[in-house]
Amino acid sequence: MPRGEELTASGGPPMRVIDATTIQEPGKTGSLWRLHYSVRLPSLACDYFELTATEGAGTGESLSRIPVQAGDYLLADRGDSTAAGLGRVDAAGGLVTVRVNAGVLRFRTAADEPFDLLAAVRTVRRYGQTRSWNVRAIDPRSRHVPGRVCVLRKSGAAIRIARCAGRFPARGAPCSRRQGNAPRT
Repeated sequence: MPRGEELTASGGPPMRVIDATTIQEPGKTGSLWRLHYSVRLPSLACDYFELTATEGAGTGESLSRIPVQAGDYLLADRGDSTAAGLGRVDAAGGLVTVRVNAGVLRFRTAADEPFDLLAAVRTVRRYGQTRSWNVRAIDPRSRHVPGRVCVLRKSGAAIRIARCAGRFPARGAPCSRRQGNAPRT
């Protein structure tokens, strides 16, 4: 593979990708549903799915709804980025990599001091530079879930593309039609 690592069926913990999407029944008045699912890598075999409503309590994305066994390694998006979900995976003996939802997750350092995520991220200034910090996510049940925050500085072009696609507020250079689209390969 030209980018990333080649996946094999052996060597390492069982990896699962977790996500959810909305689906709509055909027609003008078709109902809207949320499909929560988990697929195993590298086989892409679905090992869990659940269909819920899109509105109301308990219908959103959450690691709390996914069955986890000791040794599972979950890869999830920021919709699953809650301390309660991380705590549940940790308590089951699983591991998780998740995009941080800075509006929801709060961290503390190993010395039990508040961890200022924005200040830490701002120290990573050069394209391609990485950095990580050992932290504990604050679980609402008074548990602190051990983990690590990892940062990779994107290139200026990648940041402009993300801004133009509406993933975060625009600053600086205006978006052109070309920048707003995914790069051509």
